[in-house]
Amino acid sequence: MYSTDANFYDGLSSVKHNVRVFFLEHQIAIEVWQDGDMLHQYLWNPNNVSKVDIGNSAVVRLYYTYNNAKQVLEINNPNTQEWLRLMYPGSLLTKEHFGTIHSKNIYVLGGAFVVVVCFLAFLYFWGLPFASDLVAKMIPDSIEREYGQGITNTYLTTETIDSAASESLNEFFDAMHIEKNNEVQLYVVKSDVVNAFAFPGKTIIVFDEIIRRTTNKEQLAALLAHEYAHVKQRHAIRAMAAGMSSGILLSIVIGDASGALGGLAQNADQLRLLKYSRDFETEADNIGLDMLEESKINPTGMAELFQLLQTEEKAVLGNSNIMDKLEFLSTHPLTKERIKNAEHAIKQKSHTVEENNKMQTHYEQLKKEIDSVIF
Repeated sequence: MYSTDANFYDGLSSVKHNVRVFFLEHQIAIEVWQDGDMLHQYLWNPNNVSKVDIGNSAVVRLYYTYNNAKQVLEINNPNTQEWLRLMYPGSLLTKEHFGTIHSKNIYVLGGAFVVVVCFLAFLYFWGLPFASDLVAKMIPDSIEREYGQGITNTYLTTETIDSAASESLNEFFDAMHIEKNNEVQLYVVKSDVVNAFAFPGKTIIVFDEIIRRTTNKEQLAALLAHEYAHVKQRHAIRAMAAGMSSGILLSIVIGDASGALGGLAQNADQLRLLKYSRDFETEADNIGLDMLEESKINPTGMAELFQLLQTEEKAVLGNSNIMDKLEFLSTHPLTKERIKNAEHAIKQKSHTVEENNKMQTHYEQLKKEIDSVIF
């Protein structure tokens, strides 16, 4: 009998166990110990070892299927090969050519590795986002609405809703004449953070501080048009699907199934920090501008809103305490390119602007309600 320490993978998780292995006459015993107690013992039949890897170093790897689990025993002892020959004559364990990595195969293995890495990279950066986006688009509106309502209710239990301001904001949005079916629900949350975001379904959350920063109704209309464009294009559910799918892929690649399942758990509070892709933001900008034009609202409000927020960003740049309050800029990155594109789109279109007295009335009422509560 011979024994030595080794590393062991039980095939149930990606965790590496430090074990004691015993080469007995008719079996290989693997003992998993922790704090002086033996947690488990695995008994391998030497004749059923499926593969042996013997590299140029002293490391020998044995592969075995135990109750449908693919297990690996990794032994770093220069005497291992000699022990195998002595204990198990005539078995596959004595055939050094079996599973041995010869130098002539290095290039083949290296090429295969490169191919696998390239395939995984393609899958991660292109294939997976495309597939997840396709699946997200196929989710029925009713299911998205039900799911969105659930996480909205969960989120709002942790926040303070300004009911009066919420009513005025919904009336303001109705006066914009963007949503014909009037199914969108807007909530004003009391917070000194500058942000607004859309939940899956048709719910838009607006923090009162970003309303407080606007100087005219056109800027607020641009903000709501941009957020409603995210709703209309289902960006939230599509971004969530992309985030979950990439996390699940990484968990599968590293062999941790529990991590893959854990990737399905989503926290409603984290959704407000969901970062949309540059394509989503550009799409929301363009569709938002089209909505403003169709409703005969001056679209310059969008460029003004972006410039206002960018000016504040520059004013507080370097002050982390204040930058934390400008959350909208981290979840909706205002690049120079986006602002330039918005300004260019506005100039390229001929706009018919009509004064909307209802919007102005609701905006003034909303500002009074917001300004009466200052953090």
